[in-house]
This record gives sequence, structure tokens and C-alpha cells, in this order.
Amino acid sequence: MTSFVDVGFTSRIDSEEISYLWDLIDPYTYIPRFVDLPKLVMSMTGDEFFVLDSSRFWMERMKSEGGEVWNTMHPDADHSSVTGLPSLIPSLAGWVRVVAGGGVNPNVDWTMDYERARIVLTIPDEFAGIGRTVEVWTSHTCNKLSGHGAGARRDFRMIDNDMASFGECACGFKLDDEKCFNLRASVWKNETLAGEGQGEGDVFVVDMADEVPGKGRGGGGFFTKGRAWRFEASQVMVLPDYVPYDCYGEECAGDIL
Repeated sequence: MTSFVDVGFTSRIDSEEISYLWDLIDPYTYIPRFVDLPKLVMSMTGDEFFVLDSSRFWMERMKSEGGEVWNTMHPDADHSSVTGLPSLIPSLAGWVRVVAGGGVNPNVDWTMDYERARIVLTIPDEFAGIGRTVEVWTSHTCNKLSGHGAGARRDFRMIDNDMASFGECACGFKLDDEKCFNLRASVWKNETLAGEGQGEGDVFVVDMADEVPGKGRGGGGFFTKGRAWRFEASQVMVLPDYVPYDCYGEECAGDIL
């Protein structure tokens, strides 16, 4: 983000004139045009540019006004997606195969309950007979953050700029004179909720209240994933649900995670 900060872009995000730019470049503006198009969203949990839970701000409108949309989350991968290829390629290939053949891709529904730290994953009746595995994936941000004290950031990036900012890698290891590999938050763990071929119930409730760190102690992220021949996932939920470095105008330069 350094180049955006240096030219003053982040300080103008809340300005009135920026809305004209969003109207041109933001896909959110064009949602009604997507109604008759098949849509697959593929996101990386360690992306340096797209916050991993940002879909909460547009997904519901996309589903209600833009037609069906399929969502996949790929853990342990950054913006380049290289380390996500083992799950990304089968997801994309399976989805394209069905669309090209005029079939119907399996889909899942989910609800996000931030107050109770809960995701409810529902497999629609028409897909109940498909062999599948349902998993929950979790990660926590690091509590040893250079320059900010303990657990001050809500940062799940795989690659960060801590070497350039603080001269050390408190939560991983050095990649070069500027970047660190964020080992603590970028590696996600998974737990199987339903094994392949198990058909006991099509509603899965994931309660992560015990996994949520206290406010000011970083963040915990989790999502559910249903596997058929693809990897259909819910959105990512990050808790506690707050913005540690809320800003406006010229304040938006530097500490935003």
C-alpha cells in the first residue's frame, strides 16, 4: 500500500470526488448487469490487497440483485495465489466444466452471526445426496506486533512490510529488507465436521465463541468449506468485529490494519 499512501490516494478515500472513480472501476456498481452470468468468486486468506472478510459488504447484494454466485476461500495463499493453486485449480476446473456442460453447480447457503460468533452452513436439498466433506478453517493474528504492543493489529496477510516499518519480523521470518512472512496468521488449521459420504443432517452450525480473542488482542478468523468436486465456502468471519485503526481523510496513511 506504500505507493498509494505516497501519492495521497488513501487520504482521499472518503472524499466526494472519489465516488466518481468508484462508479467507473468498482464491480459493485455493475451488479445488476451480472444477473444472467455465472459468477465464481475466488479469494485468498492471506491477500495483501483485499481484506479477507470484505465480501460481507457486497455479497448479500450480489446474491439478491446479481443472481447466483459461488464463493471459494483458499487458505495459506497470498495475492499471487501461487500457494493456493492445489485447491484453486480443482475449484475452477470443476465449476467451469459444469457451466460449460449446462449443468448446475452444487452450492451452499450460509448465515453469519457476529453477535454469537457463529456460522450456519446449509446444503440445499437438491444437493443433499452428493458425497461431501464439511470443514471449518481457523486462524489467529499474532500477539507480538512490532511498534504497537501486544495484539494491536487485525492482520491476516501472508506477506507484510514489518521489516521496512519496524526493522524486525516479530510474527514470522524475514524475506528481504522490507518484507516478512507472517507465519502466525497466514497458516490456517482445519477441522472436519462431516466426512465424505456422511448424510446426517444438511445444516452445520459452527460456534467459535471460545476462539475469539479479547478486544485489543488481535483477531480470530474462521470460515466453513463444503467440498463436493469443488471447494464451496462461506465468507470469512473475523472477530472481535471492530476496526482497530479507524480513520478519516489524511489520517488514513499507515496503520490501517
